[in-house]
Amino acid sequence: MNNFSYRKFIKLSSMLNNSRIKDEYFDLFLTQEERKDIGQRLEIVFELLKGENSQREIARKLGTSIAKITRGSNCLKEVSSELKNAILQFSESANTNNQS
Repeated sequence: MNNFSYRKFIKLSSMLNNSRIKDEYFDLFLTQEERKDIGQRLEIVFELLKGENSQREIARKLGTSIAKITRGSNCLKEVSSELKNAILQFSESANTNNQS
């Protein structure tokens, strides 16, 4: 897949405002396994950004391999601090909303 097609996919997904339609959209394009992997990657990034646990502890907590944690850590080295802060803020607000 070329980058232009991927950008179209991202643009279309950002245009969807209805959550039911958005769920359908991602169900159409992502397999159940891909959705699970993306969710796990999100949790890995949240944990890494919080910085409260070692990579081994994160792997144990999330039931995944240390290699996946390391991959997430390496990818985080390539993104801006602005994105890291946005993800961390979202993580904190999502945790607050889940505890209510």
